[in-house]
Amino acid sequence: MNPQTPRARPRKERRTHALGADYSPPPFKTLVITASLVVLMLYALVVTLHATGGTRGDAEKYAVSEKQIELMITPSEVDAAGDRLIADLSFREGGLMTAIDGLSVMTDLEVYMTSEHSGQELSFEANRPIAPTKVSLNTTGSIELWPFDRHEAQTMVDVYRPSPNPGAPVGADDAELAAYEQSLPAVLTLGDHDVPGWSISLRSDPELAFTDPDSGAVVQTYLIEAQREPATIVFGIVLLGLMVMLPVLGLTVAIQCLRGKLRAEPAFFTWNAGMLFATPTLRNFLPGQPPVGSWVDYLVVLWVIAGLILALLFSVVAWYRQRTAEPEPQAAAPPQPQTLVEPAGR
Repeated sequence: MNPQTPRARPRKERRTHALGADYSPPPFKTLVITASLVVLMLYALVVTLHATGGTRGDAEKYAVSEKQIELMITPSEVDAAGDRLIADLSFREGGLMTAIDGLSVMTDLEVYMTSEHSGQELSFEANRPIAPTKVSLNTTGSIELWPFDRHEAQTMVDVYRPSPNPGAPVGADDAELAAYEQSLPAVLTLGDHDVPGWSISLRSDPELAFTDPDSGAVVQTYLIEAQREPATIVFGIVLLGLMVMLPVLGLTVAIQCLRGKLRAEPAFFTWNAGMLFATPTLRNFLPGQPPVGSWVDYLVVLWVIAGLILALLFSVVAWYRQRTAEPEPQAAAPPQPQTLVEPAGR
């Protein structure tokens, strides 16, 4: 008797992929290596931008002149939500009417700084130690454009000597008394500063300058601009990208469970709920904390929350379908008593 030959299994038809018949998905190892390289590149980019970031002042670029008063403004805080820029105002040593050590002025001076819809008048007494004076400038900008928002402050700086007799008439031949209340030549420079997350620059606007007709001094108007550092922008974009990955991961697992390829477990519910409650924490961790209603809320945060809730809904539906599809366990039949059969012949 000839042994039966085993029947060959029917070959499964190979499905044709949309990218071609010879297409095969990348292996899992390639995916892991690619994702690891992307994370390392982002890490190197953020660290490099943070290490090379920070802005220095431009005061060292300009030589001190004895023919003009040298003022230096050093920003200390940028309040983007309140549209304010806080800075310290001081004198550079070696300028006109400034002591060699830069700690005092040789005559009484008044500094008038304008801002958006406001102005500040600062007084400095002769031969008195000068401490950095806090000034507050109004800015224009929209924090809702975070992290690409720019905030600009416009200020005019006018320096003059106060009159010893305010309100007294000045004679035409009294040249010394007439020199009071006249603008003095002055220049404003940006001092070294370190405002975390901000890059600040200063420039003069020649179109807004005017000349004092009495003294001939040019009164300059300056524009101080604050914008986010590149490291802050990249940090925020990376964090938003990580937030987008949360619903992608949750929906991937939930859809597989809904299609029956994975078994829905109650642990998926706590996993999705944990990611859902982590979203507001990540939102508040954004640098600069953009206010509620920014574009990140409409384009990212809202849909991250919606995706996580949808993933939680899919997981619950898949779990319920599996529970109803499973047959109920039948109760075991009670054991029947055994009857002894006596052997025949007794």
